[in-house]
Amino acid sequence: MLVINLTDGTSGKTSKTGEEMAGDYPLTLIARVDPPSFSGGENLTASHVDVDGDYAYVSYNTVEDGYAGGVDIIDVSRS
Repeated sequence: MLVINLTDGTSGKTSKTGEEMAGDYPLTLIARVDPPSFSGGENLTASHVDVDGDYAYVSYNTVEDGYAGGVDIIDVSRS
């Protein structure tokens, strides 16, 4: 479960608690995923990440003019 901000149920606004410093979050790297590659292709870079339930959806594209891309669907459950 990824929870960083607290939500006030009455207003829907989010905020940090106390005098927390930026970047002082309880996050731990548990895996690293290399971007997909293909023969004769340019390097791809992650452009968006969306976590929904037990899955993270990562989209990739090129940074140059020619378009190439891909999508990874990653099971992020603890099982």
